[in-house]
Amino acid sequence: MPCAGFNLWTERRDRLYGILGLVKGDLRSEKLLEVDYTKPVADMFLDLSIFMIKGGMIAHVLCSIASSVEGLPSWASTWTADLLGPTASRLSNGISMYMQTHQISGTTPPPNPPRFSDDFRRITIKGTFFDYGICHIGKRFEYTSDISIGERAKLIRKRLIGWEDDMERQDCAHQIFETQDKRRKAWKQALLHILPTDKTELGQHYDLITNRKNELLSEDDSPVLISVVAGLDSTLGIHCDSRRPFVTTAGLMGSTGVNCDLRFGDRVCAFVGLGVPFILRPIEQARNCYRFVGCCWVPGLIDLDLIEGQSKGLWNLQDITLI
Repeated sequence: MPCAGFNLWTERRDRLYGILGLVKGDLRSEKLLEVDYTKPVADMFLDLSIFMIKGGMIAHVLCSIASSVEGLPSWASTWTADLLGPTASRLSNGISMYMQTHQISGTTPPPNPPRFSDDFRRITIKGTFFDYGICHIGKRFEYTSDISIGERAKLIRKRLIGWEDDMERQDCAHQIFETQDKRRKAWKQALLHILPTDKTELGQHYDLITNRKNELLSEDDSPVLISVVAGLDSTLGIHCDSRRPFVTTAGLMGSTGVNCDLRFGDRVCAFVGLGVPFILRPIEQARNCYRFVGCCWVPGLIDLDLIEGQSKGLWNLQDITLI
């Protein structure tokens, strides 16, 4: 399903039914996956999400949600994605690696199975919140027409430095990281979906293009410049629209994993058994109920053992209901 996310289709149900035609075994007899072209599309995707979550693949479902869809709960996925525009999305290697840590450790069955409501429109999961909401969101940029590699490099440099400068002006960004150097390093890790210990070529590209002391290479055919632009475009999107960086009230820095529709007051949480954090939107009329927004990358919240943290008094786990 993730591999076909960017493909076009004429019959939306074939996003699932076309794949079922290629598989063998018990899947074809699974009631929730029964081929029925009279079934409403939203109901088909809801049944698929329920089937996968019951099978322990909740992170695969949640981390594939790029935008909300009418008729579906916020936690159900249509497994579709866009390369450009406000719904542009591209799941990073970091999130793909850490999103479901019980698979890496070989834990069977997966911990913290969600509880469904009687009508299967809500799920309740054990987790915790880390702050009171997002207080700064990186701005979006205007689309640009085709330009040379050198001009693209200058544009990427301008945008990345602009994001850094906007972050520096926020009081919340100074809560955890006392110096400018520490803030910029944390911002880079959040934006590129890397950890503090990671030494990657992408990180080197970022440092090169945002180095304020040196001018960029101007030759369009420079192998270094081509590699830098290609790497950052692939990760951040052609118009830096595959990521939306943010800072929380507690000073945590992160960026979106897929869905870039952030709002002030959205909250960062983590669920037991899942290795990446998530963004939820509080519902004023319903206590402890939230709309699911998307997965995200916050370097300090990757691969946390929430149960151990609770035993040490670092946080308290609670029931979090998604609708």
